[in-house]
Amino acid sequence: MEDAIDRIAGIAEGSDLFDLRGEREEILRLSQTSFAASLLPQDAGDLPPALRAALAARMSRLTQDAAAAALYDGMIGDAPEAIRALADPAHSPADAQLAAMAERADKLTLTPEAATREDVSRLQAAGLSTRSIVSLTGLIAFVNYQLRVAAGLRAFKGN
Repeated sequence: MEDAIDRIAGIAEGSDLFDLRGEREEILRLSQTSFAASLLPQDAGDLPPALRAALAARMSRLTQDAAAAALYDGMIGDAPEAIRALADPAHSPADAQLAAMAERADKLTLTPEAATREDVSRLQAAGLSTRSIVSLTGLIAFVNYQLRVAAGLRAFKGN
């Protein structure tokens, strides 16, 4: 089974690396389950899938992962421009909630060690519910995990 990490890392079915990864079926299954839960949850709450995909594309661009950005761009669909624009890390949203979410994604992607409780307070001040903050944080954590695993696999491949 091809999962999102295989796709991002460019691992072809039947390759030695694909077969090696297949020996860890539980990790593959859990990673793909986390992908679905983070990006396409059954109950998305206040963070619709297009918003999640745009933030994931943004994080992908921050780490200069064009393959991941392309995957996530394809998941944004026909979302409103304010959502689509989030995929560009140079974009600073005018909307306070979108700006707070973008700032959180940027910080946790580039300088996670600089994250503080005040960052969560800014999300609350922007009007995000506790549930939305938890969902956003889970999304950011998963996407960054995925990007780092894909980068490691590419290095292992010699790319």
